[in-house]
Amino acid sequence: MINYTYTDAENVSRRPIDPGEYRVKIKGFEFGMAKTGTDKLDLTLVFPDIDNELIESVFFTAKSQWKFDLVLKCFGPSKKNALPEKGTEITVNEDFVTKYLLGAIGRVTVDDEEYPLGSGNTRSRVKAYHPDETIAKPVKMTVGKATQQANEMDDDEGIPF
Repeated sequence: MINYTYTDAENVSRRPIDPGEYRVKIKGFEFGMAKTGTDKLDLTLVFPDIDNELIESVFFTAKSQWKFDLVLKCFGPSKKNALPEKGTEITVNEDFVTKYLLGAIGRVTVDDEEYPLGSGNTRSRVKAYHPDETIAKPVKMTVGKATQQANEMDDDEGIPF
């Protein structure tokens, strides 16, 4: 038996997003696992200028580490977070994502992608994360937790949004 409460929800299907560069905000996140067994982080991106959303996945493999680096460079500065030093081991958990990404604002480029390949069907995907020019100098971090220095940025450095 399943207990269920009717909520009168609206259709939540996302509309395609025209290719281009957009300002986005990270509205939510969810940890998961790909069919291949790879850890992933799904980020819900809100496009306030066009009233739309997109879920973008970040996979944690050796070949795709660059993508999470770019996500941090794109969104971290809007929350006044400095980047970790190169080579720093980070525990990406709920606390980390909440501190560094949830509610953060950044710029992305969206393009259409054929999926599955050869099907003729397209979906909107983030093709580029644009690092913010106000990125603070990288700092040392402890595993899983940022040091006090990680939040230091001059308050007069404005976020361009």
